[in-house]
Amino acid sequence: KLCTIFSCLQTSSVSANRKRLMPAVRYLQEHAVGNVNCGKLAELCFLGTSRFYDLFGSEFGMTPLEYRNRLVIRRAKALLSAVDVSVSEVAFAVGFENAAYFSRFFKKHTGLSPSEYVSNRT
Repeated sequence: KLCTIFSCLQTSSVSANRKRLMPAVRYLQEHAVGNVNCGKLAELCFLGTSRFYDLFGSEFGMTPLEYRNRLVIRRAKALLSAVDVSVSEVAFAVGFENAAYFSRFFKKHTGLSPSEYVSNRT
């Protein structure tokens, strides 16, 4: 029974930590474009920067920047899946001013260039 109680306490603390981080997660989802200011994200959660980093890493298994990058890639993939959208248009839509830089970013995170990604999904 003690193990069951401990397990429940662990689950509730994980949920509490995740809830505590939700303002930062929502901010990242709504503002995935641009630089990540971890100080601001920490303030949104009423945490110090190092505590925020620790909690975020333990809850999501990645840094806030990595989380933001995954959001950008997910949005870019969705846009690239749309018909008649150029790589430049996708780059601009996900916050890049330079399509070449976006292409390098995309390839670094997916292993494929945007045009290869489009070719492979058909």
